[in-house]
Amino acid sequence: MTTTYIIPVMYIHNRLNVNENTNDKILKRSILEAQELDLMGILGEDLYDKIISDINGQLLAGDYLQLVNEYIAPFLSYAAYYRALLSGSFKFANGNLYRSESENGIEVDSSYLRWIMNEHKSSRDTYSHRLNEWLCANTGKFPEYRTNDYGKVRSKSSTLFGGISLTNYGKIEPEKDPTK
Repeated sequence: MTTTYIIPVMYIHNRLNVNENTNDKILKRSILEAQELDLMGILGEDLYDKIISDINGQLLAGDYLQLVNEYIAPFLSYAAYYRALLSGSFKFANGNLYRSESENGIEVDSSYLRWIMNEHKSSRDTYSHRLNEWLCANTGKFPEYRTNDYGKVRSKSSTLFGGISLTNYGKIEPEKDPTK
């Protein structure tokens, strides 16, 4: 089975503060995890499979190309980077967990690492929201978005509860006397 990456590793290098000497294996693994664990849940398995198939067949065009370039790629870059922050810092070898160290760098303490992760999680979530909003507004362009059968990963929008709309949320207005 061929592994397909929706974004190339260079996209992460160019978009985020990732040094060129970062091991591409770490970034590729993070891209794949972000695609399968984060993106597929947004798109649903049918739309995800359609995009992967179009990329493999070099057929990605039109609305699907716009979806990938303008919404999926930015989201995936932050989702993959977020996943790479920890996997790039630690290694599992010989039954133990090791911390990677550099001769030229200064160790980052865990509170700073958490802060960095939260910042990138916030960016990832913003791009996720934009992707969801655009997909919902353009559902007619992507028939695969709502066609996931039982047993397949469904898109988030088809599994969310709409909730209650509160039009005056945050405003407290005095009750009006019905007799006046």
